[in-house]
Parts: sequence; structure tokens; C-alpha cells
Amino acid sequence: MRLSSLYTEDRQKAVQEGIQQGMEQGMEQERYALLETLLKNSFGELDPELERAIPSMLELPRKDFASLLL
Repeated sequence: MRLSSLYTEDRQKAVQEGIQQGMEQGMEQERYALLETLLKNSFGELDPELERAIPSMLELPRKDFASLLL
């Protein structure tokens, strides 16, 4: 009986962690798409160097990232 409840708890925890990870990935993808769209609107097609810079821009703190977008 005790093993069953431990299994259920572990499974629920794993599901919650999976949901959290999926949400974080979705937010990262949305942030990437937003930045890419804004850069394309500002500069036209992105050259490879600018495309390579996008992941670094996404690592900026929220305040700096917001300033970058404005």
C-alpha cells in the first residue's frame, strides 16, 4: 500500500515537472519568435551573424531584453 502511494506521488511530481518544462520551452520559443520578428521588421532578412546573436540576446535579464525591444 505504501509503495503505491509513493509511486503515485512520484508520478504526479514527474508530470508537474514535465508541464513546467513544457511551459518554459514554450515561453522561450515565443520570446525567440518575437525577437526574430522584430529584428526582421527592423533590418529585413537576417544575416547569419545576426541570427547567431539571437540566443545571446535571449539570455539578457528581462529589463535589458525589454530595452532591446524598444
